[in-house]
Amino acid sequence: MKKKILFVDDEINILKAVKRMLRPHRDQWDMVFAEGPESALATLEKKTFDLIVADMRMPGMDGAKLLAIAKEKYPKMVRIILSGHSDQEMILRSVKSAHQYLTKPCEKKILVAAIHRSFSLRRELGEARLLELLGGIETMPSLPALYSQVVEELESGAASTESIGRI
Repeated sequence: MKKKILFVDDEINILKAVKRMLRPHRDQWDMVFAEGPESALATLEKKTFDLIVADMRMPGMDGAKLLAIAKEKYPKMVRIILSGHSDQEMILRSVKSAHQYLTKPCEKKILVAAIHRSFSLRRELGEARLLELLGGIETMPSLPALYSQVVEELESGAASTESIGRI
């Protein structure tokens, strides 16, 4: 069964570009392109989607608000922000409603990989109740920077007790 993806942007040319870019995946994904958040909400009322990709800055309602509504009404749906604006306040606002934040311009391989990863994770989780529970999580804990530095050093091939001790 094809996965259903809703792309939302207030700029029709952006939607057309994404549609052209992802055309080779139309046999895998049923893609719908909504111009603006109001159109997206109307579309969500009529059809079920597995994933939504929304622009951050849109007039009337921004992507963070749209995804917050989607999170509340459709908790199993994966939510991705795709935005050309990366000011810290906007990113922080989207953290509670988006599973992932991608920046524009976004290379095709990065967008496709993010979508594939999302669907792979959904397959792994399987159980509907678990998907709903995870979809409602507002923030995910992150590993301490120290842990990441130690792992990076260990994977470098040049790790020694001295280099690990320095970290």
